[in-house]
Amino acid sequence: MIPFLYLITNLLWAVYTGHIFLLLILYWRKERSATQSGDSAHPLPDASVYPLVTVQLPLYNEAVVASRLLEAVARLDYPRDRLQIQVLDDSTDETTAILTRLVAGYQQKGLAIDLIRRPDRSGFKGGALAYGMDRANGEFIAIFDADFVPQPDFLARTIPELVGHPKWAFVQARWGHLNADYSVITGVQSLAIDSHFFIDQAVRHWAGLPMHFNGTAGVWRRAAIEESGGWQHETLCEDLDLSYRALLQGWQPGYLPDLVAPAELPPQLAAFKQQQFRWAKGSIQCVKKLWHPLWHSSFPLWKKLISLVHLSGYTINFLVLLIVLLSPIFALVSPTASWLMLLGLLSFGVLAYPLYYLTAIRAGHPEDWGRVIGTRLFPLMLLGLGMTLNNSLAIFQGLFNVGQQVFRRTPKFDVIRAGDLWQENSYRLPLSGLVLGEIGVSLYCLGGALLAFGAGQYLLIPTMLLYALGFGYTAWVSIHESRGDVRRWLVALARP
Repeated sequence: MIPFLYLITNLLWAVYTGHIFLLLILYWRKERSATQSGDSAHPLPDASVYPLVTVQLPLYNEAVVASRLLEAVARLDYPRDRLQIQVLDDSTDETTAILTRLVAGYQQKGLAIDLIRRPDRSGFKGGALAYGMDRANGEFIAIFDADFVPQPDFLARTIPELVGHPKWAFVQARWGHLNADYSVITGVQSLAIDSHFFIDQAVRHWAGLPMHFNGTAGVWRRAAIEESGGWQHETLCEDLDLSYRALLQGWQPGYLPDLVAPAELPPQLAAFKQQQFRWAKGSIQCVKKLWHPLWHSSFPLWKKLISLVHLSGYTINFLVLLIVLLSPIFALVSPTASWLMLLGLLSFGVLAYPLYYLTAIRAGHPEDWGRVIGTRLFPLMLLGLGMTLNNSLAIFQGLFNVGQQVFRRTPKFDVIRAGDLWQENSYRLPLSGLVLGEIGVSLYCLGGALLAFGAGQYLLIPTMLLYALGFGYTAWVSIHESRGDVRRWLVALARP
């Protein structure tokens, strides 16, 4: 039974890593034949008649960055009489008072901006966007989360593209980073995000593969939202859900890789984990919701399969964790373990993801790629392994409807430069008990390496040591950034 389960897990793993190879091959082919410029590839239509645009700003307890966001949106270069700004505030803290003062000030300056509050937070972000759209007058709906700082020309570059491409449901900008060099944690996130936008989103747009809206830093066509059923909130990934419902209605995605929307990256690993947890759980919920209409759609078979792999991409976390847990047992019961472990090792550790990240580094950092490789690649690989427990738990909850359906927002701290502090901020997340599981898996992997040595399965030893390092590193960073919480834990345990 164990060998069969191990084989199936590795084969599924190969499917997802094969998907990465497919994206890389398409990227390299396109790179040889054309530039990546999304703007130059599509001549802008005449924009002498400006359509009505509504800018939606969904906020929930964002006291630290609310002012920065509104200031950036107020600078958008678009005719004031064609622009409506909705501040969709679900806050329960001092953010509301801050927003009330800011909105009043911008209204006095002639900006069409309104503070909109709902009776309750039902539906979370998706519910807020739907509530705002019922009160919006725009033909196009731009969306910015609180951590983004859109440049003044954002609407001037996106709206003409939507006007010129009437089948585009939305246009997505590439995420930039305000604080990529703040710490190892922000650097790791910047590399992961760059890889997604330089490779995944670019290739999907070029090749006509299914592509989704990333929830922020983009503009939707109102007609596409309405024809696709509007914002819904059965899942924690309302953006992924709506994107696929629009694709199934025959709409197309748009992407402008040269248009960059800078954003703040969370400096706390716990915040990054929470964000990944929400995305992992929400994406699996989207698989459950959409697989049936997707499979019975008019998409060709290849597009259905690619869509399912895309929607369920976070499943690779569970497969990695399962391989980690099964490998020591498999090494003891099967004489063919070495060959199957080699297959799994080649499909992930040696080829797929390092090539993926290296390609993104070359695209995004042509001038200082060596520095980025040296400071971000290995920590990203370690955290990618160590966070599989966090993400697997999210997948389990999403698949079996376990746990509360709560949209836990990613805290923002307005930390941009070295020396900016976040550790005493009230939005800081406490240390999660999941760190004990990460320590446990790390110790399990160390034990697995010893078992492999005793069984003569020497190929497994470096693999298990790498897994142990990944889970151990993730646990250590979590504990290090939450030393005060650890002290409180120890004091509580010492009490009689």
